[in-house]
Amino acid sequence: MNPKRAAEHIRPTAEDTDMSENLVKDLTSFYWKDVRECLTHLKYPNVYISNLGVFKCKHWDLQKFADKYEEMIAHYTKVAETKLTVQKFAVQKDFEAKLEMVKNMQALVADELNKKKKVKQLRDDKKTKNNLEKP
Repeated sequence: MNPKRAAEHIRPTAEDTDMSENLVKDLTSFYWKDVRECLTHLKYPNVYISNLGVFKCKHWDLQKFADKYEEMIAHYTKVAETKLTVQKFAVQKDFEAKLEMVKNMQALVADELNKKKKVKQLRDDKKTKNNLEKP
């Protein structure tokens, strides 16, 4: 099986659907731009893409990234005390935004884990309640 690029699917899709190639290209680029944004900007812990599956956030790597971003923010804060430039300030703000995204994702993952635990506990309680013998 040889993988195909997205551009190779535009013409056949346009012919199959009787649409212009430009419209099909615009639709696919818009869709994949949105998918990339969801994955890279850590909007959701799980991203479902039909016919591809579920892409899950690696929750075990989030703390590593948070530590890395905090270290970089501390470095640029120290640099800002001696000589602050617009570029260094912009880089520092970028790291702060990334750290905020990671912390938000950690909160979402923790909420999702708590929901799963609660559902599992309710299921286990129901099984236990129904399986006990009456005296």
